[in-house]
Amino acid sequence: MYEGEAKKMKYASATYGSLAYDLNRAFQPEIEIPEAPLPRTEREKRQKVRIDVQRNKKAAERSKTNAKYKASVAPFSVIGFVAAALMLVMVVMGYVQLTKISAESSSLQKKITELKNTEAKLKIKYESTFDLTKVEEYATGRLGMVPATSSQMYYVKSTAPDKAEIISDSKREGVIKNVSAFLSRVVEYFK
Repeated sequence: MYEGEAKKMKYASATYGSLAYDLNRAFQPEIEIPEAPLPRTEREKRQKVRIDVQRNKKAAERSKTNAKYKASVAPFSVIGFVAAALMLVMVVMGYVQLTKISAESSSLQKKITELKNTEAKLKIKYESTFDLTKVEEYATGRLGMVPATSSQMYYVKSTAPDKAEIISDSKREGVIKNVSAFLSRVVEYFK
């Protein structure tokens, strides 16, 4: 016999339970006397009572198991639901703000269009007011002005080049100007 077969055979004839002889069996009658059959109604009542008791036991067990599940709520799931609800509220508020801003934007776009149209009309009106022929007619007709003749014009010739100097009133500008001039000369020296 192989080793594996020996192990199998070892437990092949195992018995479960007790092999001891039951001494109480000798004092008990071998034939059991059945109870007298009850009338059908009482038997049915007992069966109904048994069925009702079994149903009540099952219902009690279900309620106990349901109560266990109801009583034990995971705190992380509550936190998760609260976080999800907050995010949902934030998304809705974001959409509300987006709608508000887009409405403001469209109204501002309409105002810009109206202002551009008004600007174009005012430019046309402005340019029409400075028509040189109208100015000349107004000056000669209403104000009594006469165009200058060649005898009234004088031309001045100068050999000196054109020069302009801006004089400032504040002393601070003079100090700043002197410092900037000094720095520009220093920079030019090192170039």
